[in-house]
Amino acid sequence: MLNSGWFVVVLLVITACLLRSSLSVPQSNVRRPTRSSEAVVIPRHLSPIHLSKDQLRQLQFKPTIHSIELSEGHQTNFNCSIDIPDTRLEPIIVWKKNDKDLSADEHMVINELQTFSDGVTSLTSTVIIKKVQRADAGEYHCTLSVNNKTRRSQSIVLGVEGLPGFIHEPEDLNVTRNTNFTLTCVARGPPEPVSIRWFNDGKPVEGKEEEMSPSRLTVEGVDKKNQYSCEAHNAKGVSTSRVATINIKVLPSPVTNLTVTAKESNKLMLSWVPGHNGFSSITSCHVRVKEMSQRKGEVTITRLDNVTVPPFPCEVSGLKAMTWYNMSVSCSNELGASPLSMWIQNSTTEGVPSSYPRNVTVQLNESWLVIKWKPPPEDKINGILRGYEVIVKHGTDEDRVHTDNTTTLVPVKEFNTTYRVAVAARTQAGSGMVSPEVRFDVPPSDTSGVIPTSVPDTGLPHVVSVMVGLFCAISLLLIIILGTLCVRNKTPRSCFGLEFGSAGKSLAIIQYTNQKSYSRNAVVVTCEFGSVVEGRLTSLDGTCVKVAVKTMK
Repeated sequence: MLNSGWFVVVLLVITACLLRSSLSVPQSNVRRPTRSSEAVVIPRHLSPIHLSKDQLRQLQFKPTIHSIELSEGHQTNFNCSIDIPDTRLEPIIVWKKNDKDLSADEHMVINELQTFSDGVTSLTSTVIIKKVQRADAGEYHCTLSVNNKTRRSQSIVLGVEGLPGFIHEPEDLNVTRNTNFTLTCVARGPPEPVSIRWFNDGKPVEGKEEEMSPSRLTVEGVDKKNQYSCEAHNAKGVSTSRVATINIKVLPSPVTNLTVTAKESNKLMLSWVPGHNGFSSITSCHVRVKEMSQRKGEVTITRLDNVTVPPFPCEVSGLKAMTWYNMSVSCSNELGASPLSMWIQNSTTEGVPSSYPRNVTVQLNESWLVIKWKPPPEDKINGILRGYEVIVKHGTDEDRVHTDNTTTLVPVKEFNTTYRVAVAARTQAGSGMVSPEVRFDVPPSDTSGVIPTSVPDTGLPHVVSVMVGLFCAISLLLIIILGTLCVRNKTPRSCFGLEFGSAGKSLAIIQYTNQKSYSRNAVVVTCEFGSVVEGRLTSLDGTCVKVAVKTMK
């Protein structure tokens, strides 16, 4: 019985403690949220609880400070607050700077405080700027939305005082020698006013007094490099602008690293590095190309190509194959052209012929096609002529014959068909243009002899053949005439001898033997004759006369 009584007492005590604990839990009526340093996007909260018209009319932000003036680097804070006559509402205050949403960051913190008293919620939002900067200056205000109605607080104007800040500083200029130019300097506070003072190469500009911002400086031309700057003064101190450099425009410097980057049979690709532009944009370059003379004293023409730049690589086309050239480049700005670069030498490569062989003809000689042609013009060969490629087609068959001559023989593989013939010249670089096809009809195999093509070889070679034939005919006629004359005069000396052309006359014949010698001593004395002998003079009529015959030594 005693034990059961103690159990009841303990149970009652525990129950009483639990009831007391539940009744003694405090309800906090103060909340102090602090916005994080990250930017927070606050939605427009529309409460389902509606305020009466009188309550909305009384819903206004409390008056606060109108303006704040302080120097850079100091800390400042300002707030706005409002009372809402219903604790069930959970509105949020939004800050704006110059009518744009304001977000918290490492430089700025926004704290919010809510308190509840007698059914009224009091909201207070505070902006804290740790170190004020000139960019923080502006107009701040709060907004609150309740029942689709927006309430706006009065504006708080934050003014940041400090050294003058430059809105526009003097800029670098490139000017023509002795030409006027103008520089501008603009600065502002707060505090105002701000005055401007000009300097040239570190010294105050003569004749230019200190004046209120903005300030303009007009210089009546310079003939060398100059530097200008300005100072801005206010009650807080002095700020100095950047230094503006005034350069005098001159001709560009010569280009460097002129190089041939690629070459073909008829063109060269050049590149170069432009020199200093002389403080004026380079708009064009001039490429000089001169063919190197092949013989001493030969005069060649210098070719000038004008190119728009940039870019600076340039293609020089229309050149001869396997030819050496001298090249130089200059570039121009608005004042004129730079000096010429150093001349370089390079050559084009060998190319394929740019023209085809001419006067292609085809003839049939029994079972052979006789194909002839003339070489292409020398200035179109583009290298060293290595021979020809002859293309012979009939039906679907095609044969290619290589030869070093301008005539070739191709066997006839099929009679009573049409052959198509074309020729191309070759260099080491390959075959060039192919001549137009010449069509030749081969008759049936029972036809013999030489059948010319329907397109005969015409022009100067034919005239030469006629002249050679005429010369041969005249020569043969002269030989026949001379032969006739020789036969007509039968004496050995009548042909091309002393009696040529005098067949009606002959001289007497002297015959002698060494029978008797006279006056041998005369030979020793005069050394003129070998000996004197007795001889006979026989005339044509048969009579003989003794004579003395002197013989030569």
